[in-house]
Amino acid sequence: MKKLNTLVMVVITFLFFIPRVSFAQENYLKGYVINNSGDTIHGFIDFQGWDKNPKRIAFKNTLNSRKVSYTPHNIRFFAV
Repeated sequence: MKKLNTLVMVVITFLFFIPRVSFAQENYLKGYVINNSGDTIHGFIDFQGWDKNPKRIAFKNTLNSRKVSYTPHNIRFFAV
């Protein structure tokens, strides 16, 4: 019985960390950002399959460039 309880606790702990690990994956897709001055910047957005608007997005000009984080205060619009 003690082994069963230990196994159940291990499984529950594992299941607790699955959503956190899945969001750690990067998924850069073609997209664009419109900044506050109205300029359109084409590049790649780390798409996370959001159910609602994200508080922050990661953007790269090219897949090999450094990522830049944008918040609603920095941009007017973005699309993937």
